[in-house]
Amino acid sequence: MAQANAALTRSTAQLASGEGLSDFLTAVLMEAINAAGAVSGAVFIHDAAKQTLSAEAFIMRGAVVNVATDPLGAAFRAPRSTADDPAWGAMAVDKKVLWMDYDNPSPIDWPEALQFHRALGHRYVADVPMIYRGTAIGFLGLCFDKSAELSLDENTLEVAQVLAQQAVLAVRLTRLAEDARTAALDVERGRVAGEIHDGLAQGFTAILMQARAALLSDEDSHRHLFLRRIEALAADGVSEARRSVFALRSVTLEADGLIAALTRLVDNCAITGQIDCQLQSHGPLLHLTPALEDSAYRIVQESLQNALKYADARTIVVHVGATQGQLTVTVDDDGTGIAEDIISQARERGGLRAMRERAATGGGVLTVTRVQPHGTRVSVSYPLPPP
Repeated sequence: MAQANAALTRSTAQLASGEGLSDFLTAVLMEAINAAGAVSGAVFIHDAAKQTLSAEAFIMRGAVVNVATDPLGAAFRAPRSTADDPAWGAMAVDKKVLWMDYDNPSPIDWPEALQFHRALGHRYVADVPMIYRGTAIGFLGLCFDKSAELSLDENTLEVAQVLAQQAVLAVRLTRLAEDARTAALDVERGRVAGEIHDGLAQGFTAILMQARAALLSDEDSHRHLFLRRIEALAADGVSEARRSVFALRSVTLEADGLIAALTRLVDNCAITGQIDCQLQSHGPLLHLTPALEDSAYRIVQESLQNALKYADARTIVVHVGATQGQLTVTVDDDGTGIAEDIISQARERGGLRAMRERAATGGGVLTVTRVQPHGTRVSVSYPLPPP
């Protein structure tokens, strides 16, 4: 058990160091090789959707092998199908260590593996399955030299199994992170698609209709009217395109911080003679975390879009201030206002619910209220981190 704990501590430190999955699996594999007295080893990960096994870490006689480029890894470079693989099937069903004796090869072993191990002088291979919630997601293979007696006792086997489970956790964490990134990307794609549909696509449709009307008109005065409308629609489209471009940019990419990003956002929402959009900031904004800045920026962005698209607002004022350990961001508009029933059901309504969730990512609390005689106030307060 002491040996297992020591190996576990070292591999956990490697995981905490922030290295990638491949580096961590290589470190786990090296620990397992040393603990078992093996000479070589590999980690294979199973892709259930594709029904393939891929080599993610390879160590041959103390040297780390890059499967993608090193000639030693050529035999396992391409993912291997597991659809009709008896060796993988045995591990997946039995969930026990699978032994391969290359002096007396098994008919279920991979033909390329037999040739590979014999060429390197490996006598035995122990494949330790990696199990997650009762399902095999890969295996850790340990290779033993033909000149050494195989001595994988109960204690050593325990170390190998513990390390295999460490590899399982790393794989699961990596896949969860990938799933989260994919989900976030899908949400962002949906939002961008909505922006294009609601703004740019509708604007171009209107321009197309005016252009067709101009082509069909026989009177110069009518054609001039249609051309002026096209010019106005094109100008609106340019403004909408600018707003859409800024909608794709995260405040964390703004080198000058939150205020600079909000200033540019507000300036691009203003339309001379039609929409007055202002930013008022109070006090120095220090020690803001990227998550807090991004949360505040996105909430202001959504509030501006709602005020312009749905409330027919003509004046919008964004207030940003930091006092008494709190960052407060408020967006006031003079639009038609938001219905009380929508405010009362905000947790169930998609747009406001998304804004509340966005506020929570920065540790904030969102409130939405009607402003008399008309208009809406969106306010979010965040606790500031200590200096």
